Amino acid sequence: MKNAYLLFHLNLAFSSIDKSSYQDVIKKCYWPLLRIAALDNYKINIELTGWTLEQIYSIDKSWVLELKNLLSVGKVELIGSGYSQIIGPLNHFALNEKNQQIGLETYREILGVTPNIALANEMALSSSMADIYKKFNYSALVMDGPNLERSSNFDRKKLNWLKGINQNIPIIDSDFILFQKM
Repeated sequence: MKNAYLLFHLNLAFSSIDKSSYQDVIKKCYWPLLRIAALDNYKINIELTGWTLEQIYSIDKSWVLELKNLLSVGKVELIGSGYSQIIGPLNHFALNEKNQQIGLETYREILGVTPNIALANEMALSSSMADIYKKFNYSALVMDGPNLERSSNFDRKKLNWLKGINQNIPIIDSDFILFQKM
């Protein structure tokens, strides 16, 4: 039996979502995720930026309160990604650090938790990103396996590491093809 997980990416900054639709997205997409998590046999992972969390909090505080409850009873695990979904390798090291710092501060301020695992924004990596994720105490990084297989020596059958300049971080394999088909 293979281990599997359900990871949902929440992103109100997605270019095709107009600000006037945020409330509908929360009601029709984000609330059903929390309802699934509330069922007895499910645990899900939710990734969202600090910015998206702030937007949801300003529109529907009850959603955030339910998320906090589900986090506290272990029905949801928060996956971090910083304050904004930026393409790390295209930005300066200091900006990537600040993005992670502000994101973690936002998670703690609104949800009272600090995520242990991060998602690589836009599935883009560089060796310096490993150092940044480790600096902010992430224990692992979710990254798309098929892209890594095509671009590196990534072997999806074993544990892999993103080798940083000074530190390494384990990679948790995800699959964008499976995600798109689902």
